[in-house]
Amino acid sequence: MNYLIIAQFMVAAIFSSVALTHAFVWAKETEFKLHILFSLVVLAAGANAVSEAWFYQASSIESFTQAYRWYVNFSGLWLLALIWFIMYYSGLIRVKRWPAIVLTISVLLSILDNNFSSYGHVYTEVTGLREIALPWGEVIVLGVGIMNPWLFIAEFTQAGLLLLIWYACFFMWRKQEKRSAILMGGALSLFLIIFSLHTALVDSGVINSPYLTSYGFLLVVIAMSFDLAGQIIARFKLSQALVANEKRWQTLLNNVHLLVVSVDKDGVIDYVNPFYQHSSGYTDVELTGESFLCIIPENLRHNYAQGFDSVIQGNIQPHSNAQMLIQSGQVLTIFWSNVLLRDMEGGISGLLSVGTDITELQKTKEERDQALKNIQQVLAEVESLKNQYRDQVVYLRKEVDANVNSDEFIGESDVLKYILHKINQVAEHDTAVLIEGETGVGKELVARSVHNQSPRHHQPLIKVNCAALPENLIESELFGHEKGAFTGAEKLRKGRFEMANGGTLFLDEVGELPLALQSKLLRVLQEGELERIGSSETLKVDVRIIAATNRELGQEVKQGRFREDLYYRLNVFPITVAPLRQRLDDIPLLANAFIQKYSRAQGKKIDGIPQAVMNELKHYRWPGNIRELQNILERAVIVTANNQTLKLAERLTMIEEDKATVGEELYQGTLETIERNYIIRILTLTNWRIDGEQGAAELLGLNPSTLRSRMRKWSIKRSQKSK
Repeated sequence: MNYLIIAQFMVAAIFSSVALTHAFVWAKETEFKLHILFSLVVLAAGANAVSEAWFYQASSIESFTQAYRWYVNFSGLWLLALIWFIMYYSGLIRVKRWPAIVLTISVLLSILDNNFSSYGHVYTEVTGLREIALPWGEVIVLGVGIMNPWLFIAEFTQAGLLLLIWYACFFMWRKQEKRSAILMGGALSLFLIIFSLHTALVDSGVINSPYLTSYGFLLVVIAMSFDLAGQIIARFKLSQALVANEKRWQTLLNNVHLLVVSVDKDGVIDYVNPFYQHSSGYTDVELTGESFLCIIPENLRHNYAQGFDSVIQGNIQPHSNAQMLIQSGQVLTIFWSNVLLRDMEGGISGLLSVGTDITELQKTKEERDQALKNIQQVLAEVESLKNQYRDQVVYLRKEVDANVNSDEFIGESDVLKYILHKINQVAEHDTAVLIEGETGVGKELVARSVHNQSPRHHQPLIKVNCAALPENLIESELFGHEKGAFTGAEKLRKGRFEMANGGTLFLDEVGELPLALQSKLLRVLQEGELERIGSSETLKVDVRIIAATNRELGQEVKQGRFREDLYYRLNVFPITVAPLRQRLDDIPLLANAFIQKYSRAQGKKIDGIPQAVMNELKHYRWPGNIRELQNILERAVIVTANNQTLKLAERLTMIEEDKATVGEELYQGTLETIERNYIIRILTLTNWRIDGEQGAAELLGLNPSTLRSRMRKWSIKRSQKSK
């Protein structure tokens, strides 16, 4: 049987299915240009596979030449589609087009040479056919001949395509689209380098093998197809945010007592609000779909048409007086404020005008000024909604790019099970949560898990790192500011509390908040009210607070660096995240997970972790906790040779055996029993010393006062024997 031929047709069938799927997506949403380009790339690859099967079975030089000519033509079409797919996928199409144009010309020259040369683009002359016997007995043929000197055009195209891929990846990386850059750059670069080299060796007769290009590109197609599907899902999530803001915008315009008219770039009316209908006597059915000139006095229509053409070119007057014809035939003078509407690509899509009737007020300057103030107030609301929509879209895009497994806990220790139990207890309530623990233990992971298991999970989790922002900016970041509130405040900005309205706000490193700001934060927690900087308007917000700190806030309160009332407001439900030195049983699972992650990223295969290395990991103190473990293992993967067992980049400092085994105690019974026995075990190891370095409170990750409180709760006392 011709197994290779069957395989070629199966690959072609898969390519055709994928191409039809993405063509259907494009047909449903024609703005998805990526999908029709990707469909053309895959369709051309499928045609390549069929043409390969054709010339593999050629019985003469003439039939081989004809089939091979079609193969080169389809390869050229594949390159053309791939070049422009890369331009649109990376966004380079909006910056510069000349690299794609140069490569397109190069491909077209190759196709012309292929169709007008006697033996195609690859050969000047085909002198014979070379039979290749495959391991399972099947025989295929490839041509033998004199290489065409114009073949350098194809080689130039392939080199240029590789440079275009790398430049596109660099461009996406700078736009923080790192996942897409790695996916496209890694897959296409690896494919072009390996399979182009293999094709060249087959053509020159160095190796006897069929072309493997179709099979290699099939893997690239599958990866890119999944990525494009993920983009559709991300777009759907963003569209939900758009719909919500669109409803608020529509509600505002429908209820404001001002004239509101929207026209598209052709001057066709697509919206009039109810107040306009009431004032003009027209209904929306009579006006929608008609030219805006129908509401202009006939003697002025020519001038207004010319003015509108200038506006659509971008020469807009923010404010203007205009004559408007109403149904009764009366002509009104309207003071309009105008805003250009733009599409997702930034192009002008129409004009929104908000106006008030000043027919009876033209002679009174004071009343005209009041009308202007009213209009500006409405436009400020429109601008406010637009800014809120923009901020939410930007934040949601970042969330789409977040790690898929960001909410995954790794480990099976009793300490981790205890943390998960605490999360399950508090998640469904709106209670404030204070997450305590050293740097690098995964406090943000706990916060995300609490949010994702809460009834607010469909709303955003907004994060603020209180230690990463300068003291003069953190108030604006949390509460927002009005335009002109301070130097540099060029426009209204929503704060993180407003963005998190209905959802959850995660205050990381809350102990770093300045004292002056803590009182404002306390008011929001107590009353759910805030004011933006530069505004006297009180805003109501519904936000759940999750805070995290690596400080002992109880000590900070005693030393006057943290408000006591704010501490008790945040410390409703504390969760202490144990350091890694108390989770030694989890180190093998964590290490293996991180090794798999970094070896995949670096294209290596690590054959395991030697027991000596694992012992070294389990006996290290880990002052930097899980973050330090990640960094050490990433360095280890870098220095470990491919297909070798893991080797650490440097030796780790060993710790005493009794400290290394603190986290290895086995427990039985209820969770309260486990916690009580665990505290007794740590107290025994530290000779019942609570405070200070290497004290029980430090090993448990608790404030000394918290530890003493729990000792009183479970009647834990030092026995005479232990003394």
